[in-house]
Amino acid sequence: MKYLLNTIYTMLTSTRLSIFLLVFIALACAAATFIENDFGSAAARTAVYNSAWFTFTLFLLALTLLGNMIKFNMWQKDKMPIFIFHSSFIIIMLGSFITRYYGYEGLMYIREGESADTFLTSDSYIKVSSSGLSASFPILLSPIGSHSHDFSANLGGGAPVEIKTKAFYPNAAEAVVPDPNGKAFISIVVETGAKAPMLVELFEDEYVDLGVTLLGFGNAFNFEKPSIVISRDANELNVKAYSDLIRTNIDTQEASNLRAHTLHPFDSNAEYSTISGVKLTLRGNLGGAVKRVVPTQSKTGMSAVIADVSYKGETKEVALLGGSPLAGRTVEAELGERKFNISYGAGTVGLPFALKLNKFILKRYPGSASPSSYESQVVVQDNGAEQEERIYMNNILTYKGFRFYQHSYDKDEKGTVLSVANDPGTWTTYLGYTLLSIGFFAAFFSPKSRFREIVAQMEKNRARQRLLPI
Repeated sequence: MKYLLNTIYTMLTSTRLSIFLLVFIALACAAATFIENDFGSAAARTAVYNSAWFTFTLFLLALTLLGNMIKFNMWQKDKMPIFIFHSSFIIIMLGSFITRYYGYEGLMYIREGESADTFLTSDSYIKVSSSGLSASFPILLSPIGSHSHDFSANLGGGAPVEIKTKAFYPNAAEAVVPDPNGKAFISIVVETGAKAPMLVELFEDEYVDLGVTLLGFGNAFNFEKPSIVISRDANELNVKAYSDLIRTNIDTQEASNLRAHTLHPFDSNAEYSTISGVKLTLRGNLGGAVKRVVPTQSKTGMSAVIADVSYKGETKEVALLGGSPLAGRTVEAELGERKFNISYGAGTVGLPFALKLNKFILKRYPGSASPSSYESQVVVQDNGAEQEERIYMNNILTYKGFRFYQHSYDKDEKGTVLSVANDPGTWTTYLGYTLLSIGFFAAFFSPKSRFREIVAQMEKNRARQRLLPI
């Protein structure tokens, strides 16, 4: 036992080990930079910064620095600059530890005239709820690394609900895909005169309100309001409208009248228009289809997790679309006569105060649509007290430990998106860097520092060289 303890002490007080760990951490951070550039920040956090081996390396470095401080009695007066220099690294690592485990950041969305006292975190969570009970689990996924994670929550009922993730799509979207077991599906290009053409997608037994008329797809519709109903007979589509239709052949532009309240063939070679100006053109027709979350090559702003949800021996696959900084879409899974709501997205953090957006101001370069600057005029509301503030590029709002930055804005320019950060490790880190600077510069003036020894040795060498000719 004594030999083992001596071996551990010798290792932890090894200067070579300290240097090796410093070089290793520098190389790991360099690799993380390349990973982030190629695969995104989540991949860098997964592969390096949040990994167990990187945390252990930092912890081991802190121990070796502390061991060297003890070995060389660095707290003595004549070694104080070196003591401060080494201590600063330990304090900086302590600050980073506090930041990682106790700090958080995210985005706050506020519309003009409205207030908000919560924000969405930059971290993602798997959330599950049922019968008024809920649970959430932090999860970090990236294009590289393992996508398999297991979670279990006891939400009553005598058995836990288990969630096992098995696939991750960095960019995902919901798309309609053919499926013989699914419902019939059509897509129609619709023009209503007042609006630009839009694509309307309907599964059988669904309808949409176009304002001037209802548009339904199915055999059971009997609308009282003005309507157009498309029905399916075997593989053929028919259309029936509340008023006469004009059918225009797309190739020949030949027009013909179709009587109201009567079934007529509905095909993709013609445009169908009503007297109120509604125009319909069939774009797609599937005998069976379902909506599925699929990976995409383009950046959609959403990611997806494919997971198996199990309860009392029954398992269902769910596709969870969302990811931070989105709240995520909720998917309902019925298992064992129980319904579970599951989502994948950002968490919600409450603030001890609220921000009200009075006005969002966007300025553009003269003669250009490109924004030159934008700012948010907000009111901090805290227990009845109000304080007006402005947030823009070089003006950060700091209040009760929270920092608010201008991040972006809504497309209609009537809402703002603020970046929110709460970092309790900031001052610890600042203290570490301050001590690092003090220790570094003090070493230059300490008479027993290595730097002074090298200078003295150089002076002796110069003196010897002057004496050589004599």
